[in-house]
Amino acid sequence: MEIIGSVTDALRYFLLAIGSVALIVGGVGIMNVMLIAVNQRIREVGLRKAVGAKNVDVIFQFLVEAAAVSVLGGLIGIILGLLITLLISVVVQALGYKWPFLISPVSIFVAIAVSVLIGIIFGLYPARKASRISPMEALRYE
Repeated sequence: MEIIGSVTDALRYFLLAIGSVALIVGGVGIMNVMLIAVNQRIREVGLRKAVGAKNVDVIFQFLVEAAAVSVLGGLIGIILGLLITLLISVVVQALGYKWPFLISPVSIFVAIAVSVLIGIIFGLYPARKASRISPMEALRYE
């Protein structure tokens, strides 16, 4: 039992490490997408700031966009995970083993919450960069 427990703990930590690296890579991808969005919309941000938008308004806009991008990615991941789990369950049951298809609604909620959190954390830098754009410089930008 002790050996099985140590093997299970090792697998748990290994999967935790893989999941953490995957979240960081996904977060960096979201940050890059948002930085590109900021660079492509410099004139829009400058115009918004010229007509009275505050830095907080610009930050909020880009954080909402980053959260939306990450939620979309999270939903795609959830759907793929459900389909793969269903496929594995069907194959294992066809082989004669008892393997029920069980997905916890709490796990889906946690996955979406983590997606939003990753989007907000990795969207902070692009959002702050966008909020620091000078309206005069942005409107002159070509």
